[in-house]
Amino acid sequence: MDKTVILTGLRANSDLHIGQLFRALLPIIEMSYKHTSDDYRINLFIPDLHSFTTPVDHSKLFRQTINNIKLYVAAGLPIDNENIYVYRQSFVPAHSELTWIFDNFTTFSTLRRMQQFEEKAGLLKDSEADDNSEAHLAFDSH
Repeated sequence: MDKTVILTGLRANSDLHIGQLFRALLPIIEMSYKHTSDDYRINLFIPDLHSFTTPVDHSKLFRQTINNIKLYVAAGLPIDNENIYVYRQSFVPAHSELTWIFDNFTTFSTLRRMQQFEEKAGLLKDSEADDNSEAHLAFDSH
């Protein structure tokens, strides 16, 4: 493949916020218009499986996924471009299969070294979580 492939996704468990629009979606849209089709292949996915890492209302997840795709189009994403692929993460079996493989090689001690894992697992003391919450804000919004 001679094109640069860009892979990005915005979680489906909430409406997109202004930061996601300006820092993630609009740069992809701008890239799709400024560069020729020969430069990039953009894979923009809805990471609905990633939504399971935080509390989510599963009865609303499908509707939210469809709503986010509508927001992509409303923001100007040219879905008729043959080099732009928009899809749901859960529709690609390789995502779940690779997760299973990674789970076999990732130990709990490795996970404990990741600040975000400790925060989500509730393993940090309250003072440590407060000190680090702003530093990881960007990671929680994708």
